[in-house]
Amino acid sequence: MGRKLTMEQWKVLFISGHAIATNQKVDVVPGLEGEFVNIRESSAQMSVSRMASLIEYVTSWGVQNGVRFNDRWGL
Repeated sequence: MGRKLTMEQWKVLFISGHAIATNQKVDVVPGLEGEFVNIRESSAQMSVSRMASLIEYVTSWGVQNGVRFNDRWGL
């Protein structure tokens, strides 16, 4: 990608990617100004098993792409 993303931007990318990876419906619609908008699944409304699947997806993607995980914010 070549640029730094915010946590919210990464969240959108991971939820969208997870939907594709788990064969869920992806709803991309034209926005109010002609842009494309992904009407994505809400993480707050995910079941425990769906959230666990998302966490596994994020972890797997991170490992495959050389991400160094830690348990401290902002590092």
